[in-house]
Amino acid sequence: MTAKEIKENNRKRLESKRNQLASGIDTAKNVQQMVDSFKTLTKELDKSQKTMEAIIKTISNAKSPEVVASKVNLKPIADSIQDAFNSIDFRPVVNVAAPKVTVPKLDLQPLIDVMSEKEIQVEVELEDFRAQDINNEEIGVQYIGFVHPSGAWYIIKNEVEKDKMRYKFGKSDYEKFFAAPDTYEYTTLDRAIYEIQT
Repeated sequence: MTAKEIKENNRKRLESKRNQLASGIDTAKNVQQMVDSFKTLTKELDKSQKTMEAIIKTISNAKSPEVVASKVNLKPIADSIQDAFNSIDFRPVVNVAAPKVTVPKLDLQPLIDVMSEKEIQVEVELEDFRAQDINNEEIGVQYIGFVHPSGAWYIIKNEVEKDKMRYKFGKSDYEKFFAAPDTYEYTTLDRAIYEIQT
């Protein structure tokens, strides 16, 4: 990762943290506003209770309660309580940033191949290769190089005393490989063909 990419990633992380902090501050403000509104309502209810108690006391002590009650205006009390209720926001807006979710792209083809037990068919026309070199430097082992017109090649490792032949295939740079044939791993023909095709 380059310094520029690291700097950009740090900037994005900082911006994300800043947005989260701002969201938290907004939430705290909304909650505080609700608390303040409830305090106002509590004060209004307390004042209204005292006023109502005074009215009840006045009516109870009056000689003609009906006349006293008719002169008492209860509308201001009701309005003050209603205003206090209206000032409360029972549904404060809470802004929460949606998380960013990155779904990785999955390559399911290998799994499909295994589940379906797909057989890989490999076709190599060995008769199109021509013998190129023979190396007898190693005792008991003979290396024979074959080259295709396209530049592809294969080398046979012939272990004379063990009557065993193993193969190594390649797509290019034949001379480089045949210059040191004993430094590579050789396998059976079918496995060697499979490896070069995959």
